[in-house]
Amino acid sequence: MAIKILFVSSFFPTAPNDDLPLFLLEQVNALAEYDTEITVLAATRMGRPGAPLAPNITVRRFNYFWPTNKQNLTNLGILPAISKSKWNILQVPLMFYYEYRALAKAIGEVKPDYIYSHWFLPQGLLCHIQAKQNDIPHVFTSHSYDVEICKKLPFFGRKMVRAALSSVKAASAVSQRTLDGISSFYSGDEWADIKHKFQVIPMGIHLPDIEDIVQPREVIETSALSGKKVLLFMGRFVEKKGIHTLLKALKIISEKDPAVILILAGVGPIATKIDQWILDLDLKSKVIQPGFVTQKEKAYYLRNSHLYILPSISGNNGDREGLPVSLLEAMSYQKICIASVGSGAEEVINDNVNGYLCEAGHETSLVQKIELALGSSREETLNMARLARAKAEQYSWNYIARKQYWHFFN
Repeated sequence: MAIKILFVSSFFPTAPNDDLPLFLLEQVNALAEYDTEITVLAATRMGRPGAPLAPNITVRRFNYFWPTNKQNLTNLGILPAISKSKWNILQVPLMFYYEYRALAKAIGEVKPDYIYSHWFLPQGLLCHIQAKQNDIPHVFTSHSYDVEICKKLPFFGRKMVRAALSSVKAASAVSQRTLDGISSFYSGDEWADIKHKFQVIPMGIHLPDIEDIVQPREVIETSALSGKKVLLFMGRFVEKKGIHTLLKALKIISEKDPAVILILAGVGPIATKIDQWILDLDLKSKVIQPGFVTQKEKAYYLRNSHLYILPSISGNNGDREGLPVSLLEAMSYQKICIASVGSGAEEVINDNVNGYLCEAGHETSLVQKIELALGSSREETLNMARLARAKAEQYSWNYIARKQYWHFFN
């Protein structure tokens, strides 16, 4: 008999070409390969109903603000939305209220065997309350700083986390650093009693066929980027990605080597700031900005670049990375990757072995690693690329979904 799962998230893509991160859509499709019936509950995505997924997947949407294209907490992300405009704080209580109502209705109609929440606020907390009221097992995934940020809530933040997470049937964190943040809410003895419920299980990736991966230098020689040394960034334009550090590093290195250019692909709430940084640093001729890229375009840019750069930082609003899926995707394409320490990258990159690690927020450190990577011999580059791919293979959805299924639902 199929397991009924109510999958709850603040956002969920409407289709594979949505400009939101796709890992939740990919996770649901991967879990649907098991004997499951999955109902996804998420906020309306700019009024769009979304494409059908699979026969055993249903998507339910709720509104929490009108007009729906102003639902900035889920269109932008809660912390980026509040950073962009303090007025967005007014949407927070509305989101809690309407998500709680939608969750109660979904439980009554779906009658799930499990409630599976992503991110602690509001989903983890609201699902804890409803799971307790309805005597339904609750499982949970923390994606980065979503639990630890509750320490900033006076009086009740710690109690709220301890009550909700102590009662889960099972939980996962996408990185060890994220799990360490959760354990910091408990004493050593308290954590020893419940830590068996928690595992580090990151989100997965789709592995490209190895025969479809052409070595970067060979591809570039036959492309429009011939003669250039191409750096690539792909991701949401948010503060924690460290794009300002990347641009400052590009300024330094392009003055030494005019052949270096940057493909800066993505969209997000700080796009206007990024445009201004590029102008201020006089980098207009050195930066290609394709905007949001489809899966097909993503593959093209990964094949047609020398280095993938992800210089993540901790944002002023407390937001930070868990384990970036984009980094794992780049490694799966045998891409030489440079990422910052503290981004979760240190859990998959062994510095100078299968990639490079730089100091977060320090353009000089990033420049040094870029120069080291570009100056490597072909043999060194190919060996590092193979080791990057081997590491990425450990995060394929076939493996990750099986691990999630057995941890959460058995």
